[in-house]
Amino acid sequence: MRKERGIRIKIKKYVWVLCILVLFLSKNCVKAENVAVIKNGMIYFETADTKATSGVRWKTIGFTITRERCLTGKYSNGGYPLKLRHAVVLLNDEWKKERVSDIGVEVTFTIPQSVVSRALIRAGMDDLQHDDILYLHGIFQVTHNGKDYGGKKYSLPDIMSAESWANPDDFRDRFDVKVIYKAADEPISIQYKTSAGDIIETSTYPLTKWEKPGTSISVSLAEQKIYQGKKYVLYKSYIRSYLTQKAISGYGASTLKGDSLYKVQNRKINQQIGGVQFVAIMKLLKEPKVESEQSVESEWDEPLPKGIIAADNRGSPVYDVEAGIPAAESLYLNVFSKNYLLGYKYENQVGTKEYEITFTKTYHLQWTELTYNADMDVVYKPMNQTKTITKTVKVKRRYSYWNLTGLEFYIIRDAIIKNDALPDGSVVLTPKEYIVPELNIQKYQSALEHVKDPSYTEHVTLPSETIDGGNTCPELPVENFETLGEDKIGKIKVRNDGVELGGVRISSDSWEEEKTEKPRKYDGSSEIGENTLYKSGVIIPKETANDIYETSGIITYQIWKKIGEVTQETIFLGIEEFTDVRVHTPTVCDASISDDRAHNQMLEPDRTRTSLVLDRKFEVFMPTEGEHLPIRGYGLRDYGKFIEERQVRFPFDVYRGQSCYRADSWITITGYSEEFYLPIWVREGKYTIECRARSISTCANHGEDKEEELANLQLDNYVATCQIAVEVSGRLYGFQLTDISDYPLWHSVFRKKDSLVHSGFRYFTGDKNQNGLRRSDRRVFTVPLVKGSHPTDSQAGITSTGYTFRFTLETIGKQEYVQIKPSFYFVPEGDRRQRQEADVYYMETIEEKKHAFVKVGSELDLQNIKNRYLGNPYLSVPKEEIEEKERLTGKTENELLYQLSPMFTFHHLLLSAAFRTYTGKNYTPNGKIPDWVEEKEVAKSKQKWYGEYYLPSQTYVVPKDLDLDKMEQNYGSFNMREDFWLKRGYLMVQFDIVTIKNEKRFLSYVNQENARSGYCNMWHNEGFFYEKKDSDGVRWTFQDGDCFLYDLRKGAGKEYFAGGTH
Repeated sequence: MRKERGIRIKIKKYVWVLCILVLFLSKNCVKAENVAVIKNGMIYFETADTKATSGVRWKTIGFTITRERCLTGKYSNGGYPLKLRHAVVLLNDEWKKERVSDIGVEVTFTIPQSVVSRALIRAGMDDLQHDDILYLHGIFQVTHNGKDYGGKKYSLPDIMSAESWANPDDFRDRFDVKVIYKAADEPISIQYKTSAGDIIETSTYPLTKWEKPGTSISVSLAEQKIYQGKKYVLYKSYIRSYLTQKAISGYGASTLKGDSLYKVQNRKINQQIGGVQFVAIMKLLKEPKVESEQSVESEWDEPLPKGIIAADNRGSPVYDVEAGIPAAESLYLNVFSKNYLLGYKYENQVGTKEYEITFTKTYHLQWTELTYNADMDVVYKPMNQTKTITKTVKVKRRYSYWNLTGLEFYIIRDAIIKNDALPDGSVVLTPKEYIVPELNIQKYQSALEHVKDPSYTEHVTLPSETIDGGNTCPELPVENFETLGEDKIGKIKVRNDGVELGGVRISSDSWEEEKTEKPRKYDGSSEIGENTLYKSGVIIPKETANDIYETSGIITYQIWKKIGEVTQETIFLGIEEFTDVRVHTPTVCDASISDDRAHNQMLEPDRTRTSLVLDRKFEVFMPTEGEHLPIRGYGLRDYGKFIEERQVRFPFDVYRGQSCYRADSWITITGYSEEFYLPIWVREGKYTIECRARSISTCANHGEDKEEELANLQLDNYVATCQIAVEVSGRLYGFQLTDISDYPLWHSVFRKKDSLVHSGFRYFTGDKNQNGLRRSDRRVFTVPLVKGSHPTDSQAGITSTGYTFRFTLETIGKQEYVQIKPSFYFVPEGDRRQRQEADVYYMETIEEKKHAFVKVGSELDLQNIKNRYLGNPYLSVPKEEIEEKERLTGKTENELLYQLSPMFTFHHLLLSAAFRTYTGKNYTPNGKIPDWVEEKEVAKSKQKWYGEYYLPSQTYVVPKDLDLDKMEQNYGSFNMREDFWLKRGYLMVQFDIVTIKNEKRFLSYVNQENARSGYCNMWHNEGFFYEKKDSDGVRWTFQDGDCFLYDLRKGAGKEYFAGGTH
């Protein structure tokens, strides 16, 4: 484990640093006080590295930063800083400097301020202020022999349980480390942009370029700017991070449409981590037109397009894109703006026209003229005269109409939304269900088409008039022909250029007398429908990196109809109010392994670990369901859609089907679970199995090493990992009774006719094998034997004392010895379902001296060692097993077969290597040994043990713990008629079978205490019968370990004699 010695603070005069001096010590180090200092926004971390290359160690690889404690206080959660709002900073070798010292290598990490600031901003802690309190928590990596082992450890429970540390509680000192945030000065700037996104200028804050976070900043934005010779005016503003260029939540757009100029112009904020930038959006100023009687002008008003980028489905989104949305999920895009843009100009055409009209009028003049005739008489002579007058007059007529001199009618061409989370970085929305109002224009090209002369007769003959002048010739009257002309000539008819939009008439081209109606100002453009610029089902490419993506957009209007010259054929307008998209492709890894404790026979199992057993199958469960961030669409659910690959890595060889996978190989899991087999050569012991689930965006973004426990809650991570602590144990099974020396009764059962060659017949523990699979339903051929257990003699089964029974059993793993401890129980003849524990005494010659009443377990008994040899023909060891043992051990046949070795006393049996053979040759699922595995190791990993046991013919049984010496004092010498002797019944020999490993009891056949907690009792697994009926119909009750019955009514022990214990 990595030993990190004392950490000293080094604050250099001109280095801006966030000094984090947290004493991350190894399990063997002495605890020391933690010291932490923050200054000027960079992380400076110094520690000592012993450059260890072997053993199990840990190292600090980064820090989690929170505003709350995770071990104490209101938000205490047991040491899980990631469950609080947090920032993560991981160490990078690029920031590392090393200096050799007496204690090893002093390592200094200097983390750039921008890295720290981005981490804090991403965590939503950009509102931190100078002198705020923060808490630091170590992030750790376990190493095995200098190589990273397992995933990063972000929580206290994870690092404490990662290995068997000597002092795991010492890790508490690496969490909840209180620091004071002495902030760095951060930049401030102001940026002016056009509505199309062009940058007009970027300037610095008027008062100072830098301020510390938390300092109040007020800015008054310029109301006007000149750009490319044109005047632009302020109409919108917002505030964003100087470092990330992302809009700051709560400081979004203020626009003149909804806010006063004062609010748009004057913005205020507290300085943020990473600095701030005030952004002013300017639109082109159109000079106001002076209204007059000579012209009518209506200009299109620049719209304020708005956009939405959100998760499908509209109205009920599955995700909140600002909080998080996975790659491969779909977005919908929506843009709202005016349906069209309309501008036009009319000029008033006013004039006068003259029309000539000629009047002709004949006057008949008559009068009486007084004359004298010849007679000088007064004669009244009628006189007449006709005069015709022609008079041409000019009549003026005024006219006024409106001539359409310019018109711009724009409709939407498309909207482009840009976001790097979109396919190819952008999506073009073309209008659908787009209803453009019909624009009808009647444009007359000449004045003649606007003005219609009045219809009249140019030459008018007025009615003649007779004028009687009396006695004189009358004067012609003075006629007012002008008035007559006015009356005879009508008014000029005029008409406008006609414009009608969507049924609304802006100007009429109907004929009017003299003067037309003034065109109206009209822009009835409304918002487009929600489906016009809309697209759903936009899939975020699965390769998209986890990040926050800024959204921008431009809507384009194109000229559809025009009159005269237009300044722009297309109009580009920036789309505002888009949200950012936080792509966070989730993956979870909460794997588990089937617990095989039902086959775990260890006497001291690690109950905190999952049990795996050699020569057994097990399942690895890697569900795609799990717990993720507590945001919309995440939480507890199935994340299979977003997981590219799930893998498991075993620190030992395993089989899947017929294929063997070498230790430390990553194996892909394709289903909910996979079945594996644990080969017999795997060493027993404690292991940690690693699992990982890679998100679909991992490989494209080189995220293979960006791991996190259980789920990638951190945006930077792509792989979820977990570890499963297991314990591998061997097996002890297959107890079989192979011989009873009461010949000839049992010869035909266990031997072939007229030989000592074993017949193959045997008595089993039960009717099942070691895996609980039924082997036979022949209850009668199981231990212990009762009357009728003989296959051909219904009266035979229970043997007299003095006869030997032989047995075999098997083990898997590296078992050094098999130890068997007999216990004795007296079963009364009258009720064979009852029993009482008993002590056994016997009479036998020990070291050439006959001893009476030797208590089993006494000092003398323990000296009564029975030596045996493997080559005893009655043990019936197959020749192929002897040959295999010769091959594996290098010993000769004589050495193996005929060398006497201690096997048992009546108190206990100890089967040593002398009585062990090896049966693991080619013992694999496919019968082949992998190339990297030593064949002999495989062969030795499965063993068979041979043993025998008997009680002497002269065996005496008394109740347990009866003081026979005291009885002798009371009775004198014994005549065997004393009432304390247990004679009328049977003696049950019960075996407690265990293996010995490293001088400790290791595996147990009965495993009684642990079996109560679900661990293996092999007697039960193998179908041991706890009740039997003998051939007489008598019911027997048995217990685990009952192996052999002796009939106390038979044997030499029945030969009464007088004697004592000495």
